[in-house]
This record gives sequence, C-alpha cells and structure tokens, in this order.
Amino acid sequence: MIHELTIHLVRHGRTAYNAENRFLGSSDPPLDKEGGRQADRAARLLGHRSVAAIHSSPQRRALDTAKRLGESRGLAVSIVPEFREMDLGDLEGISFHELLAKYPDLAASWRRNPAKTCLPGGENLAEVSRRAWSSFQELADEAKSRGKERGDLVIVAHRMVLGTLIANAIGLPLRHCLRLQVDLGSVTTLVHGRQEWRLEVLNRT
Repeated sequence: MIHELTIHLVRHGRTAYNAENRFLGSSDPPLDKEGGRQADRAARLLGHRSVAAIHSSPQRRALDTAKRLGESRGLAVSIVPEFREMDLGDLEGISFHELLAKYPDLAASWRRNPAKTCLPGGENLAEVSRRAWSSFQELADEAKSRGKERGDLVIVAHRMVLGTLIANAIGLPLRHCLRLQVDLGSVTTLVHGRQEWRLEVLNRT
C-alpha cells in the first residue's frame, strides 16, 4: 500500500511592509492586526488535518504565524533557517514605484527572468531555490521514513521561498514561479505518492 505524504505550505500573515506594498526580504517586522487574523484563518483551514510537525522560517512574521497554527494542536515549531525569505539587498523596503525609478534595467530583467536576475547586495532566486528545496527534501524524506506514524507536515515561509518550492515540486521552470498566486495567509497543499509530487490545492484563503 502506498502511503502518501502531504505537505501544506503556508505564507505568513500581513505586516506593515506588506500593507504599504514595500519589498520585504531580510527585514523582520511582526504581523499587524490583519496578519494575525490571516494566520488564525490559515489555522482554521488546516483544523481538520492531522499534523505531525510544523516547520518555519526564523523570521518573526513566519514564526508568529506558525505558532498560531501550533497552539491549538500543542505542537512546538521547528525553525528551518533555509526557509528565510530572499535577501533583497538594496531593494529592501522600497516600493515598486521606487524600483522602477531607481533600477529600471533591473526591473526589466526581473520581469524577463527572475531566476537569473541578481539583486544588488542580495540573492538571486536560484540561490533561494537551492537552499529551500534541499531542506524541503530532507524534511520530506524524514517524514516518509516514518511510514504510517506520520501525519501532514506544515511549512510556514515567504512568497519567494514558497514559489520556488511549488515550482520544484511540480517541475515548473523557476523563471515562471512568480506566476503562481501565493497570497498572504494562504495555504497550498502538495502530496507525494509513488514517485512524484502533485499540486492538490493552490492559494487557499
């Protein structure tokens, strides 16, 4: 009998940066009030699932979201540094309009192929993908080895990180991963059967 592994990918709730439409990478703001509500809603969406473990980015907005998911289940949150958000370097905290004004060539390159665009002072998407996917695979392999004893896994992270994880899981070229809608507080579900992952739910809110 094939025992499937289910992993739920949860994007953190809203912060002041998100509310102001500013780029948010390595900065560490907390959830705002709406972000707390979004985190609680994600917890309710997963309320009917049997969850074995919750893993989170170390950044406060993700960790606070993860803790809300774990509270009702009595589950502690495991921190995975590799699930931290993309380092945006010089773009940290600026608005999209400021990006277009200050870095028009960079903005054009990002639209063409974000996977190969290097951000000044920061990471590129391929680097984020490598670190996040490696940790994802390790967690999945460990969970699969437990067989019948396992429940679902939950990973709480960020827009760029979750986009790359979904793309890697379903074989989508990395340059297209930002076409996937992954809203604040959303739940996306991946299921692994015999040999491959399938996307069961995308961006449930």
